[in-house]
Amino acid sequence: MTTQRIQKYIRLFVLLFISLISLVAYAFIAKLPLEELIKTIAISVFATGLVMCVYEYIYVSRGDKYFEEIIGKKIPIYLKMKERGIENISDSFELDTYQDKIINSKKLTVVMNDGKSFISANSAIFKKRLNIPGKETNLVLLDPRSEFINLLNRKNGKSDSEYYQRKLINIFDEIFHDYEVHKDHDFKIYIHSMFNTMSVIIFDDKPLSLVAREIDRPTL
Repeated sequence: MTTQRIQKYIRLFVLLFISLISLVAYAFIAKLPLEELIKTIAISVFATGLVMCVYEYIYVSRGDKYFEEIIGKKIPIYLKMKERGIENISDSFELDTYQDKIINSKKLTVVMNDGKSFISANSAIFKKRLNIPGKETNLVLLDPRSEFINLLNRKNGKSDSEYYQRKLINIFDEIFHDYEVHKDHDFKIYIHSMFNTMSVIIFDDKPLSLVAREIDRPTL
């Protein structure tokens, strides 16, 4: 018997023990007759034993692959995510759950088009981070002079031909004039000529990839 299977048995017996304790506590509080208590315990033991037998039969005959096959048929995206190291896919953007990572990551890289709404709305978080020494922060934004600015305007239905150019200039001005960077904080701003269809935030241990326009909606 392998260590892994022993651990599984231990977990099952612990679950059974906890269930029995809960039943006894319930019987004591509810003042159940002895016969009712014995009947309830017997049903619980039988149900747990049945689950253990079914699990053991499946595990011995098919092993862990059986459960992966079920998942692969019913939820194929799960195994694809697992193979590629993807932890989660969400239809909403809740970056507030990553607030501590933004502040405390040793190295943080943010890649966006203009980042105006996101950076301005969460300026207190970024200002706090930039005042911490010994960290590295990289901000990658679209070049206001890029020929793709007009394409980005048309793509997002902006009638003002200078809409994104103005947002970029405003965010650069905000960073240069309103942000105080600790002398021992390595802060770099990069510009690129191609617009992004996805926004990316890279922490020490994981990256987040988001639809570019979704990142403007929430605040931390």
